[in-house]
Amino acid sequence: MTDSAPPLPPEDWPPEALIDAGRQLRAAGRPTEALAAFEIAARKAPQAVAAWSGLALANFDLSRYHLAAAAFERAVELAPDDPILWRNLGHVRMLAAWPAPAADALERAVALDPANLGAWNDLGNAYCGMWDRVPKAVAAYDRALALDPTRAEILSRRLVALAFDETVDDIALWGAHRAYGAKVEALAGPRTSPPVANPDPDRRLVVAYLSGNLFAHIMSAELRTLFACHDRAAFDVRVYDVSPTRDAVTEELRALVPDWRFVRDLDDEALAAAIRREDVDILVHSMGHWQNNRLGTIARRAAPLQVEYLPQSPAVGLAACDAYVVDPWLSGGGALARLSGDRIFELPSGYGTTSMLPDLPVPPPPRVRGRPFTFASFNRVAKISRGTVRRWAEVLARVPEARLLVKIPERFDAAEEARMRGDWAQLGLDVARVTVRGHAEGADYWATFGEADVLLDCVPFNGGRTTTCGAWMGVPTVTEKGRPIYGRLGECVMSRLGLPEFAAEDADGYVALAVAVARDPARLDAIRGSLRARFAASTLLGSERHVRELEELYRRLWRGRCVNPSV
Repeated sequence: MTDSAPPLPPEDWPPEALIDAGRQLRAAGRPTEALAAFEIAARKAPQAVAAWSGLALANFDLSRYHLAAAAFERAVELAPDDPILWRNLGHVRMLAAWPAPAADALERAVALDPANLGAWNDLGNAYCGMWDRVPKAVAAYDRALALDPTRAEILSRRLVALAFDETVDDIALWGAHRAYGAKVEALAGPRTSPPVANPDPDRRLVVAYLSGNLFAHIMSAELRTLFACHDRAAFDVRVYDVSPTRDAVTEELRALVPDWRFVRDLDDEALAAAIRREDVDILVHSMGHWQNNRLGTIARRAAPLQVEYLPQSPAVGLAACDAYVVDPWLSGGGALARLSGDRIFELPSGYGTTSMLPDLPVPPPPRVRGRPFTFASFNRVAKISRGTVRRWAEVLARVPEARLLVKIPERFDAAEEARMRGDWAQLGLDVARVTVRGHAEGADYWATFGEADVLLDCVPFNGGRTTTCGAWMGVPTVTEKGRPIYGRLGECVMSRLGLPEFAAEDADGYVALAVAVARDPARLDAIRGSLRARFAASTLLGSERHVRELEELYRRLWRGRCVNPSV
């Protein structure tokens, strides 16, 4: 009897065995070990597509999207006719914030396989990250929906894309939201509201927040104060978290709401059933149709009262939504109530209160450092419509000494920048005076505000968080009053900071206002120095007053519900 031979080290395994081991390790939830196996396999068999694809997938599991993209690029070189590889390459490029290269890969995927629903959906997402590609995004979503008309999340993405399109009129835009609601509620089937078990109008209420953005995301900054300041004697607060990831921000928010449920793995039907079983009185949804929205849960009538809070969409469109919470600015002087089928309620002091702004000093204006007067935009590129560029062109023509800094959150390659600049030049913008910068995070992002004198807003979709961040760093925004909600975000922020005059009535007023601001640097300096104090005097930052107004609305809605407790 002899001892068995020791196992061979992985370096001595054949590539096929390494690939198989990598797959098994991924399936077991051990991506780091899988990555090591695939790395050895790719080194030993550089022509093996499965080794490179596995290497990409392991990097994807570890959220190393740039490395995943590089591995998929090698895989498609070896198998250029594989639509799944091209789709995967496009997907990870999108996750790495490279929309134009992502679109290139996804266009190849759908050319090879026109029935690839996931590729059409991803292609729509990629087009939404590119200059002047919103109509193509809508067309891509339509192709995906032709393959499966029941995909509610794609219907939502299509609605978000329509909001970026300045050629879509009011009737078409709000009609599309109502059509969405009718379709999603039909797919959900007939539902009745859960009965009110205890119709006491003044009892402690269970208020649950349903969100897919409870991580390092702008919505977390908007919800933090609410979670911290809720009156726990009057409200039993809980959270249903359907976010795609968890991070340090998630943990910070969880510390404020101990009753926190991670329910991402539940589908809409199961989640609605769980909420019903747990006797939630008021279910609060946020951010409308944007990503990870799970509006299908609302459509299934999970709670006796359902509220849309902090909307970023023109409407929800669901009859099952009992209240759509805005403010006097976002409602557009009552225009929203006329256009929307939703039930509109206004909070007097503003529809939200933000947080998580850095403890950084307000930088001096650029000219103090010998630089020219600088207009700037920090919005995502899909918001920069042709009408926006025409306004910018007129502003620069009338302030010939000024420059324009366009800072966008997406990454882009030289070809995409050249295309964008060429189109802007045709629209009359002096692109020689325009600096374009892409993705930046953390300190780099905040430092860029020091290069701006004033921000120029986008139409028809205003900046929201960017307008707030700019003001925090001493840079006000010239905006224009547009459609309710997304065309009034700039007016909302600037008015709540006591600067309503920074919201022009129309395009001519926008240009005139921007020119006047540039011609009065002393006033602009005074505003720059006052903005932190304006935040402190407003309800925009960490406001308990806002929370009390929202709680009063919850209570008022609940009392109305108690009148008909069995409905």
